[in-house]
Amino acid sequence: MIKLAHLLNEMAMKPTLEREFEKIVRSLQVDYEEYVKTTIRSTIKKAEPIVDAANKEAVSKNNTSLIFGKTFGSYGPLNPRVNGFGTFLRQWIFLPKEYAATKDTRFKKDIDKAYDELKKADTTGNDNVEDLRRAWKMEMAQYVTMPESYWKDALDKEAKHASEMFYTSFINKNVEKFSNVIKGKDITDIKHNLTPRSLSGNIIVECSDGSRFRASFNVETSISKNGKWFNRFPTRFHDVTFADGTKMKSPSEAKMKSPFEAKMKKEF
Repeated sequence: MIKLAHLLNEMAMKPTLEREFEKIVRSLQVDYEEYVKTTIRSTIKKAEPIVDAANKEAVSKNNTSLIFGKTFGSYGPLNPRVNGFGTFLRQWIFLPKEYAATKDTRFKKDIDKAYDELKKADTTGNDNVEDLRRAWKMEMAQYVTMPESYWKDALDKEAKHASEMFYTSFINKNVEKFSNVIKGKDITDIKHNLTPRSLSGNIIVECSDGSRFRASFNVETSISKNGKWFNRFPTRFHDVTFADGTKMKSPSEAKMKSPFEAKMKKEF
């Protein structure tokens, strides 16, 4: 009967926890979206000199492959494994001029001008035609920075997506974690001082029987072997008070799943 009662209470607890966590994090989400957009814009400014340097080195060595290698390649600073927004930068911000010319007439004019020079040299038997041909290929291959009018909507979507993934992950992982801790208890209050941009801070949970605890959070960003970025939300428990007023010594997640729960079995 005790196990069944605990199971039923845990099943009933999750929707409540989900609502409370939703209420907490959704109030912070808009600020996080702005943070993502600000971070990406800052990353663009830092990346522009890297791309320019790669373009110049490619021209000096007449090697177009250097452009990609020095920017988005395996060891490039804009590679998605190195930079969390690398994929977005490659898809929307820094494009080969040949492709950018299909999206922006400014770049098309540059390529058309170079191509006109190449055609003129080719028809007049100019000795520099091979040099011009290489210059033409280099002109098309160089990376350019797309204007904000091209990627602004994509940036808004990226910020919403990044925010949704971040906050949903936080909700799912912590609802599961807290459900395992608060078995058989009714929550009377949840307070927090979480920061919008990192969700670091504290959540204080108070229960109807007088028990309470504080959980502190600190987000850690990791990357998988496949180059996928994901977040960890390590939780530390503090100031754990049982229903009888006694305190837990050296609280831990493991202890919260045993002594904290054991004390509550008296309720059934």
